[in-house]
Amino acid sequence: MLQEFLKPRTVAEAVKFHDANPDYFYIAGGSEILARGYPAVPEKISGLIDISGLGLNRIVLEEKALRIDPIVTIQELADSPETGKPHFAILREAALNVSNRNVRNRATVGGNIAACKSCSDIIPPLLVMEAELDVAFTCGKRALVPILEYVIRGEKDLITAIRVPERENFFMAIRRYTRTANDLALVNVCLGLRLLDGKIKDARLAMGGVAATVMRMPEAEQFLTGKELAGRISDLAPALRACVEKTVHPLDDHRGKAWFKKELAGGLVVEALYLAAGKGGIL
Repeated sequence: MLQEFLKPRTVAEAVKFHDANPDYFYIAGGSEILARGYPAVPEKISGLIDISGLGLNRIVLEEKALRIDPIVTIQELADSPETGKPHFAILREAALNVSNRNVRNRATVGGNIAACKSCSDIIPPLLVMEAELDVAFTCGKRALVPILEYVIRGEKDLITAIRVPERENFFMAIRRYTRTANDLALVNVCLGLRLLDGKIKDARLAMGGVAATVMRMPEAEQFLTGKELAGRISDLAPALRACVEKTVHPLDDHRGKAWFKKELAGGLVVEALYLAAGKGGIL
């Protein structure tokens, strides 16, 4: 049962509140806080720390990077002129995949990351773009943390900014499967390729819905790196699909069977390969 609602005036005060009450949860938009099972069943949430008044709501284009504050809403991310630019357009696409406008008007980017749902639409492209999080720890320290580390460790420290680096000659594609237009993805995929002269110089692949959290797929990345794409995509596709299906281990749950998710994962990655290659001028 909720017994206390705290509204700090500064980041330092928010962290101090959390340090004194480690079982309290940060809240901004509130779209996740009552979600069944996360971060705890509502009846067991004893306190909330509201960070909506800390002024962390800007999107700023810095040198070779985009800085997104944590309480920027998903809709603001989609509407921002900065995500209309080629280097960051994939973030607009990801944002528009989140549920519907009513939810996007409340849900925040930081909250989506902190919730760390396996089916998150925002986390996969941030993993592929190797974003870093500016995190304020309960011990009073601040540090830049790779988003992959934050996700794997299940961190719950306060995110104060998301820094997304700009990457040259890097072409990205998102593919996802949902039961309805407003539904969470059953499986989602984000693939990024750095291309040079028709060859994959670097590959980044993140997938949701195939494990407890969104995950990177190093085996598939290694398989793709160094491959010639021009005129060879149809030859690569079956082996890529087999590599993905071999390395994912989804669970049976009320949303779908493991075997179905595994097949979806393989097919969606192949679709993403064709899309990313097409963006790079390879057909």
